Amino acid sequence: MSLQSERTGFGLAMALLICALSVATPKAIRAQEPQPPTKIKTKDAPKLKPGGPVEREMAAGQSHAYRLKLRAGEFARVTVEQRGVDVSLKLTGPKGEQLAEVNNKKDPLERETLLFIAEAKGDYLLEVSAAKEAAAGTYRAELAELRAATERDRNRVSAERKMSEADQLRADKKPESLRQAVAKYQEALALWRAASDRQREADALAGLGAVFSSLNEHQQARDHHNQALTIRRELKDRAGEGNALHAIGLAHNSMREYQQAISHFEQALAIRRETGDERRMATTLANIGLAFYPLRDFQKTIDYCEQALPLWRKLKDRDQEVQTLGFIASAYEAWDKRQQALEYFAQVRELRREMKNQSGEAETLLDLGAVSRDVGDNRKALEYFEAALPLWRAAGNRGREASTLNFIGLVSRTLGEKDRALDCYSQALALSRELKNQSLEATVLNNLGGLYNSLGDKRKAIENFRQAAALQQTAKNRAGEASALTNTGAIHADLGENEQALEFYNRTLPIWR
Repeated sequence: MSLQSERTGFGLAMALLICALSVATPKAIRAQEPQPPTKIKTKDAPKLKPGGPVEREMAAGQSHAYRLKLRAGEFARVTVEQRGVDVSLKLTGPKGEQLAEVNNKKDPLERETLLFIAEAKGDYLLEVSAAKEAAAGTYRAELAELRAATERDRNRVSAERKMSEADQLRADKKPESLRQAVAKYQEALALWRAASDRQREADALAGLGAVFSSLNEHQQARDHHNQALTIRRELKDRAGEGNALHAIGLAHNSMREYQQAISHFEQALAIRRETGDERRMATTLANIGLAFYPLRDFQKTIDYCEQALPLWRKLKDRDQEVQTLGFIASAYEAWDKRQQALEYFAQVRELRREMKNQSGEAETLLDLGAVSRDVGDNRKALEYFEAALPLWRAAGNRGREASTLNFIGLVSRTLGEKDRALDCYSQALALSRELKNQSLEATVLNNLGGLYNSLGDKRKAIENFRQAAALQQTAKNRAGEASALTNTGAIHADLGENEQALEFYNRTLPIWR
């Protein structure tokens, strides 16, 4: 009998890492522990001057303030590079009136930009704040431009407003919002071109590429990133060139053009090594490794991911460290080097436990259990599955609870504990029906059929297999349907019902073909 399991996690879901910025060593003021918010007086804030960037550490819930001394009609551009911490910017006028608020870049590894034209002379207050739930990190604030405003600058302010609206829509990630973001970026793109601002033109093209990627329109994404790449090279913007190459690599990877992806990633890696951007180096190394995975070059997957690991550890980015360890474990598992896979999955579990990530730990326990079962250590597999079950229940994840009960049933049956297997399958079946998860329900029914067959109740086995086949057909899972039909035919043959057996085998044959 063919038994089935429903496993997700590192072993079957290899996800790409995001494109990320570097975390620089702070040069200025050290971070303090989060304090209750207090009203900041403009005169007490340090002055932010052109040519005098400030780099600081910031913890969750903190706010830092800077004073900008401006004359009426002056144009100012403030940039804040987020290096691990997601910040928002708020600008207050000389009379305490709020003029602007920016929090467009939800990825805490991008740059926030604030453009404005002062309507009155005086001291303006810029507040840089981290949300209470934000991770700690550093940022670099700079008054990048300050001069008398021109008509071109007014167009730039208008373009920046369009970019801000596009960024917010893009962060929403809903298809309708993403389509609206495309229109806003295109409007901004036209304005940047009219203002002859090539840097922001490239930024708008990169934004469009990112939106098309989110819409799974990867050719469009690649084309827009290629246009941005041309401008970055024209401007001799090496960091921007590396980002564009990496984004093009991601687009090729999504189109399953793995060799092209690797070529672009390697070009990006060379630039990131040249600029000393360790966070982006780690990201690109991991993505090169993952591009080798579908090519089944598991040694290179492991080699590149191993190079990324010390960088994540140096940056103290435990989320990326644990993800990269999982990629290595999955590569070893796919390579049939299961002892090494177990060693790396064990490291993943330990880290997730330290991070108090219950769902992550539970998922890794399923990985450990599945690999232990593959190497024939069913007692150890059962131990891992049993450890995962209360974690799923504590997290309220009933779908994974049902899958784990199915795993326990599989191993219990292998160990000859058929009553326990029946109990676990019954619980998993009830949960899958309650959740209307037809795929899992079909999997459990197929396994129940095998169990009833081993118990000698062949009619009940046939009933379960036929229900499983019908559900798999509805779900268009052709392999699952064929497996259940084959099992049904086998039992009819055992019962001497050869015509019925032949009928099921004939239905199965074209599906397998």
